[in-house]
Amino acid sequence: SVSDARFEVTNGQLRVKASQMLPSSPGTVSVTLTATDNEGLSLSKSFTLSVVTVPGTLDFTFGTNGYVTQGPERYGYPRKTLVLADGKLLVLASYITDRGDIDVALARYQPNGTLDATFGTGGLTYATLGPANDSPIDMRVQPDGSVIVVGDSDQDPNGRSMFITRFSSNGTGDGSFGSNGVIFIPMNMGINYGAAVVHTDGKVTYAGVQYERKPESYYNTVNTNFVLIRVLPDGTPDATFGTNGSVLIPVDDENAFISRLLIEPNGRAVLAVRSASTGDSLTRLNVDGSIDATFGSSGRVVMTDISLALLDRQPDGKLLVAGQGSNPSNGSADFAIRRFNLDGLADGTFGMGGLVRTDFFGRNDNPEVLAVQSDGKILLGGARVQDATYKDNIVLVRYTSQGTLDSSFGTGGITVTPHAFDSAGLYSVSSTATGIVLAGSSAFPYVGYRFLLTRYVP
Repeated sequence: SVSDARFEVTNGQLRVKASQMLPSSPGTVSVTLTATDNEGLSLSKSFTLSVVTVPGTLDFTFGTNGYVTQGPERYGYPRKTLVLADGKLLVLASYITDRGDIDVALARYQPNGTLDATFGTGGLTYATLGPANDSPIDMRVQPDGSVIVVGDSDQDPNGRSMFITRFSSNGTGDGSFGSNGVIFIPMNMGINYGAAVVHTDGKVTYAGVQYERKPESYYNTVNTNFVLIRVLPDGTPDATFGTNGSVLIPVDDENAFISRLLIEPNGRAVLAVRSASTGDSLTRLNVDGSIDATFGSSGRVVMTDISLALLDRQPDGKLLVAGQGSNPSNGSADFAIRRFNLDGLADGTFGMGGLVRTDFFGRNDNPEVLAVQSDGKILLGGARVQDATYKDNIVLVRYTSQGTLDSSFGTGGITVTPHAFDSAGLYSVSSTATGIVLAGSSAFPYVGYRFLLTRYVP
């Protein structure tokens, strides 16, 4: 017999039962084995087993076997995750209301993955800012624990609007902020927004494209300028940025759009632009909104061997772009990362000549999330990586700061987690000393899309 019900003896070996699990944090487990012969004589032996965690493995202390699917009940799409100082997890999401509009949702979880009942209603907060669509993009937690959320809106009948709203630390809307808790910033009809960032000082920068309608069709448009708008915490234009808070940059491809926006600690803005005809590119602006001519060629860097889907920054200021890169041996699309120095030149010390490619099963792989840890290590993940049997897997890769696979993580730097979730996709990744959290969504029968949170041992 075994003193701990989580264990069993099979073929002379002590094993953990298939239905049981050990703690995923380092420690020890004491077990006593007792053997009894046919005459009733017994012999006992006690053991102390060491529990060793392996970075990159599922954290079974989180949710159910490392997964959490509780969240907004209807079509919840995580937009950003933050691990708070107390280890709790805050998730910003959009959801679809009963009337079919898009609105703002916040969810807060205890470190073990259960919803935090002290936040909102049962851990969830739903905010209807108006009668039309309000799509959240970014959030930041302020020193007092309140949460600033920004996004774009259809509330203005004359065109798009930006919004800024604030929640208290317990998840209730802050009615003292703006007008009934929200600030709407009207824009003209011809602007579509692609990204927004809340600065550390509370300013907000929005980035998108200005378009014009083609005369032959109301629904056909051409993009004419990239647009950046910066406002102060109270929603008024930041007069130190561009012309009364706005910057226009002419486009060279009528179908180009902004996919990512990064604000550096010194206040410079980096735009990630997607363009099928002129090539994906980075553009950097000075603090005042002018083009930074010291970056690349006249402020611009064009990609030649990687699609620019994701953007982040290492602690030393070097920029990382991630997307798909062509595998020269089989023609498939691999996970790919390229690093650029502060002047916009490719960093030849990173990977092979500045580029890293990772293939998994010889098929097309699409990275969906990118994050840089505080130690400079790089995380790149996706939930639609198909294996040889065409089944989807969640794949999480960790690289050293120099772009080599981190052998201490998973198997040779790679963790492959088969899953049975339909149409799973990832939208955010957060990494702290307590764990690496992937946030996405998946289709559930009769429910629609719901949260899919996964935590790995860091």
